[in-house]
Amino acid sequence: MRRKNVRAVMLIISTFTYLLIGAAVFEKLEYRTDLEQRHEIDIIAKKLYSKYNFTEKYWNFVGAFYFAIIVITTLGYGHSTPNTTLGKLFCMIFALAGIPLGLIMFQSIGERVNTAIAFILRKVLD
Repeated sequence: MRRKNVRAVMLIISTFTYLLIGAAVFEKLEYRTDLEQRHEIDIIAKKLYSKYNFTEKYWNFVGAFYFAIIVITTLGYGHSTPNTTLGKLFCMIFALAGIPLGLIMFQSIGERVNTAIAFILRKVLD
């Protein structure tokens, strides 16, 4: 049982580290293009910001981390995608390794939750 707990914690740490690295790469690949595009359409963007209530740039580290989570969980909201060729290529490679890692992590967490619930139920019912 202790070994499975260690495995679950290690998978969570590995996945979180993978997400941090992915977010850093996405930010590095997409940030400059994001800035250039926003600069080119600054006048139009001001009108769009007020009309559609946009408040911040997406490709900062927090936005890139959120995007990395969306990629490995396969939720794919579609509200943002990489614009650069390198960003798109990295996204595909990132997903190839990240999706299985996320699935294994969630499966391990599910096992731990199941074990905890079974333990609690045994204590309550005894």
